[in-house]
Amino acid sequence: AAVVEFLDGKPVVFRGADLPHLILGNDAYEEELKDIRNYSPFGGEKDPLPRYPREDPRFRWAAVMLREDDAAAAPHERAFAILERMDLGPTRWSTVFDLRSGRLWFKTEAAPMLKWLDFPSEQLACPQPPRALDIHAEAAGDVSPLLAPLTDEENRRAVEAAWKALDIGA
Repeated sequence: AAVVEFLDGKPVVFRGADLPHLILGNDAYEEELKDIRNYSPFGGEKDPLPRYPREDPRFRWAAVMLREDDAAAAPHERAFAILERMDLGPTRWSTVFDLRSGRLWFKTEAAPMLKWLDFPSEQLACPQPPRALDIHAEAAGDVSPLLAPLTDEENRRAVEAAWKALDIGA
């Protein structure tokens, strides 16, 4: 595992012993490491779980939750449970990718049923035209049968709709 951040236009890489927590939050990794040392069980005295105003505590919350042993839960179920406990709202969608199996699990605020797509290594070569899926489809489980060819026109409409939905303060 590695964390690669671009700070001041230069890549900063954390791996091995420099990557004690396999988590990436919204703040710079080095800043998260400095902060977490103030909390128990990471060497400090503060309680990592209460919500503090004007802070983003999710990095340390995730670090605590990853220490908890939940051997009964499937890895994707555990990952979603952690994401849900870390949700400060409103989360539009959540994804978990299992690199070993090549499975992408996802759900959205609009369609909270758990769905998945499998990506066998031969599919990653892109030998066929692109296919797409509405991630808000009212479906559960394996949604690969719902994948449909993506035309240039459909792609253009989707990109335009996404841009219109963004609030860029213009």
